Amino acid sequence: MTCVFVQSFAINQIDGNYASYGLSAEYDGYYAISNYDDLEAFSSLVNGGEYAANAVLVADIIINENLFLDNGEFNELLDAQQLNTVTPIGRNTQLHGDLSLSFNGVFDGAGHTIQGLYANAPNKTANMFGLLGADAIVKNIIFTDVYLYCSYSGIIYDSYGKIESVVLQNGVVKGIYCGAICESNHGSIYRSVNNATVISNSIAGGICGSSEGTIKQCANYASIQTTSRSGSQTGGIAGYIWDGTIQDCFNTGFIQGFYSVGGILGRQSGSSTISSCYNIGDVKGYSEVGGVIGVIYEDENLVTSKCYYVNNCLAKGIEGSDVENSATPLPLSDFYSSSLPVGFNSSVWEVGSTIEDAEYESIGTKLRRKVVGKCLHLKNVPTLNENVYETYYDFGIDGNEDWQLFYPIYSIQDLKAVERNVRANYVVMNDISVLENLNDDGTIVDSPTKTWTSIGGGDFMGKFSGDNHVVSGLYGKALFSSIGDGTIMNVRTENCYFYTTTSALGSIANAASGGIILNCRNTSKVEGTSSVGGICGYVYQSNYYIKFRIENCWNSGDVIGSVNDGGVVGELTGGTIRSCCNTGNVYATSVNCGGVCAG
Repeated sequence: MTCVFVQSFAINQIDGNYASYGLSAEYDGYYAISNYDDLEAFSSLVNGGEYAANAVLVADIIINENLFLDNGEFNELLDAQQLNTVTPIGRNTQLHGDLSLSFNGVFDGAGHTIQGLYANAPNKTANMFGLLGADAIVKNIIFTDVYLYCSYSGIIYDSYGKIESVVLQNGVVKGIYCGAICESNHGSIYRSVNNATVISNSIAGGICGSSEGTIKQCANYASIQTTSRSGSQTGGIAGYIWDGTIQDCFNTGFIQGFYSVGGILGRQSGSSTISSCYNIGDVKGYSEVGGVIGVIYEDENLVTSKCYYVNNCLAKGIEGSDVENSATPLPLSDFYSSSLPVGFNSSVWEVGSTIEDAEYESIGTKLRRKVVGKCLHLKNVPTLNENVYETYYDFGIDGNEDWQLFYPIYSIQDLKAVERNVRANYVVMNDISVLENLNDDGTIVDSPTKTWTSIGGGDFMGKFSGDNHVVSGLYGKALFSSIGDGTIMNVRTENCYFYTTTSALGSIANAASGGIILNCRNTSKVEGTSSVGGICGYVYQSNYYIKFRIENCWNSGDVIGSVNDGGVVGELTGGTIRSCCNTGNVYATSVNCGGVCAG
């Protein structure tokens, strides 16, 4: 054993005594890292000029303790001045910096754990590893309790080398550009896993932020989110790739952004290959959203094959469309079945399994879930959370429970997708704004950029709950065109302007031939010609067996029309109005108007 002093630190170099560390001869000459001081010493050694030095962890390392509370949230009460930070191994002197200063050795975690990696430097790069050169290898490390908040955030800042079997078990990665394992990849990433939440201003990926390299056999289980409206790219595996490869990867986490949002990849350009991947996580975005890929900017050399996503993702496969043999929807059960999807290699993938008779777990007043299986996963890759859940919503009325599976709605794009299947069940998961420049009285802050077209596709025959969330900024006709034997409940419309030059207009539905509207509220102006109602415009009872009913609804917006105009329902030819209220003004320029219903 040789003891090397670096500045004020001493670090042991293995010199023929590898067996005393339980290691083989291949580690002779490596630096043995057993604690935080050794880690800092090795960083100083590399950054001081020994760029090809090799290191191996010989013990689990604790950098900081108690970074997170029992509920998984970061412990804000900690004194940041008392926390240990690390000096990045490999100099990152500039974006994609001078490779002559990069780390080009081997850093082998040997299966050990590093706990409490911490950085709070929003305007700097403060990663565990800075710049990895083409000969660098970082492998076999497990990270727990990670909190990274820096401009280019991730365990590794920028890599031209090889990353293999790096696992991030839990934590938070925040910044402008974020990839949980590696922010920017020009080399290769194999068999790596992320279960840390990623929150970015611009580019975010569960494995890497942006890549022109190779990503194979990797998994993301965590929530990945971008918060900026401009220039954002968000993906379960990578936010953005150009001339890169993603193969044999999967995502189960919730992916959320504004533009270029995908279950596997946010944005693609150049010559890229995406193959044998799947996503079962929910995907939420404003536009350019896909269950597999959000948007393709340059597709002349794109190869996408044998990728799958769960069929309750309303975003569809690639840019809102399914592509045969490239991005295919499958029922959730196929992702925990005893057979692999077509095109998946059995030497790489392990089949899932079914769990029978699991107990329900409450996750909200009207939401519950249960484990139904273990998802198909990768061989020789750690599985951090293989449970597959089915989530149910209680659409019950009149005091009766009615727990049903549903499609989650997160965005305008999801709302419009309802018309693809008007017999299914839907739940709005958050407030949704179509236009942000409307007032309740119909005045417009700026000229509107888009007109809302009611959800069509025929009479709505399914179940739709707004779950008391607000839908705002609708400029045009009602949320739904027409209701058949369906139920619409718990919807709030605010800061909208509903108008038409034809007959039949409401806020929730323009017309109904049956069905139920329950617990809905509108505060916005509704202005048309005839059969104008604050909630529903025209009810035409065409089927004796399908009774219309509107109950516990309230309108406070002005209702303006010419004939048959009412505060809740404009024209009613059959059905029931019960426990409804109107506090808005009702105007009819011709005849027949009423505070609740014209008649």
